[in-house]
Amino acid sequence: MATLSEKVDLVLHQNFDIPSGFVDILKDAVENDNLNDLIFVEPVFKDNNKKNDMEKGAILLLTTRYGVVLAEAGTTDTSREFGGYKVRYIPYKSICSVELDTCLLLGIFRIILNSGYESNVEISFLTSEYYKDFKNLIQIIKLKLIE
Repeated sequence: MATLSEKVDLVLHQNFDIPSGFVDILKDAVENDNLNDLIFVEPVFKDNNKKNDMEKGAILLLTTRYGVVLAEAGTTDTSREFGGYKVRYIPYKSICSVELDTCLLLGIFRIILNSGYESNVEISFLTSEYYKDFKNLIQIIKLKLIE
């Protein structure tokens, strides 16, 4: 398992063109010593030879001292064309529970929020690549929730 600094370096030196917003969010968390852990789910392309035809966008998920930061890129046609991204800051006090559902190769990570007006977070991933990362992330969030 990679250390936190190795994970940061891996994200910053990806072959995929990471939106500048991802880089800014990550650097800000590192510089302010807020970062506890991170997961970078690489984008899925319909054809590995054609990196412009994205099936599923990239996801950067951070746990900080104050909450969870979720950044998504390439989730819509517009954001793919213009290099846009969506970012969401979720304070720990807004989290009701976290779930990790796994079945063979598919995993689903959920953050259930305790407010009725905000939508919950759901991230699907390949368990063969990201299971341990999401399992560790849940442990960090759990500890923050009981503090």
